[in-house]
Formats: sequence, structure tokens, C-alpha cells
Amino acid sequence: MVSVTAKQKTVIVVLFAIVFLGVSTYWLLGRNESPVIITQSDLNLGQQNNSTQQNSPLEHERSNVGLNNNQVEQIYVHVKGAVTNPGVYRLHQGQRVVDAVEAAGGVLPMGNLDLINLAEKLQDGQEVIIFTSEEDRNQWLMNAPAGGQHNNSMGQHTNKININTATKEELQKLTGIGPSKAEAIIRYRETNGRFSKVEDLTNVSGIGSKTLESFKDQVSVN
Repeated sequence: MVSVTAKQKTVIVVLFAIVFLGVSTYWLLGRNESPVIITQSDLNLGQQNNSTQQNSPLEHERSNVGLNNNQVEQIYVHVKGAVTNPGVYRLHQGQRVVDAVEAAGGVLPMGNLDLINLAEKLQDGQEVIIFTSEEDRNQWLMNAPAGGQHNNSMGQHTNKININTATKEELQKLTGIGPSKAEAIIRYRETNGRFSKVEDLTNVSGIGSKTLESFKDQVSVN
């Protein structure tokens, strides 16, 4: 018969105690953990979240713009004509005509974008009109009340060209203004913002006081 010393008995008791404590602890902790159950509804919710994240470029742009509502001055622009959803839209100072057109759902197939400057910076209260043809635009301008602000060419007086909104083709109708000077006017306008007075045209490269005098009565700034 194998004899066990008192010291060996002590070691055996300690080992059994350690094993017992380990098993008890594992069992108690395991009871406190609830199983994670993934249901079909959870999977469907994940699919819905993925689909909502796949926004169109315009929706993504609008959501990004919304983050800066408190940082950028808001403006209101009236978009009408050949667009998907005509109406008044709240945009932000510094945005351009193309942003207003996109906010209105884009241009309809019959809309003529050659009749408007999409790169022009928007102003509060501005009216953006997408015409279907030059004849349509000219007819509208003839019937428009004096004093209205129009995005597409004419300003306060329908017989004057608005240098803040005119296209390259419209600017070339002015005395002494050819393609290069018309482009210079638009480039200056896009870089520096709206002209506050007609005399500011002398700041445009290639247009001096003498040139301005030849068409000064043909233009306006609003």
C-alpha cells in the first residue's frame, strides 16, 4: 500500500480546491451571458440601411450641405421653366446656377442649357429660368414686367443686357464686344462675383473707358 505523507496530502487538497474554484467560476459566468439571436428581421434591417446609404449624387450633396446650415448664409432661389420640379429652393451663398437646377431635379429633355450660365454664382431672391428655345426666352422677356430680376439675360429694363447674368452670346451683341472680351467678362464675373455698377467693367482685361462708353447704355447690373 502506497503511503502518503502529510505534505503530499496538503498538495492534493490544494489542487482539488483550485480545480473546483475554476469550474465553479466558469459555470457562474456562463450563466450570466445571454445568447445573441440574429433574426430575419435584423437581416432585413441591415439591407434597408445599406440601400438608404446608396443615395444619388444630388441627395449626397444636399445632406453634406445640410451639415453647414449654421456656417453658410442661406438664400432662396426660384427655379422655373423646363426643370423636373419647379419651385423655390433654399440653397447657400456661394452655390451656382447648376446647383439650383440640380435641386429642382434637373433639366427636362426640351430644356436648352446653352441659354443660361450654369457657372454663375447665385444671389438671394434670384430667378433661374430654363427656356426651351431662344425664341421662347425672348418672348418671355418681352412680356416680363419692368423691374424684375431675371437670370437669363435682361435686367431691370428688357432692352438692356444684364452683365451679371448674360451669356457669352448675349454679351457679343454689345457694341465692341467680341468672343474674347465676352469670355473675359464672364471669367471676371465668376472669379470676383457680381458687378456692383456698370463702370466695374473697366476692371476687365481689354475693356477701357472708351470701349465701355460705346455700349454703356446697353447694359445694366440688375
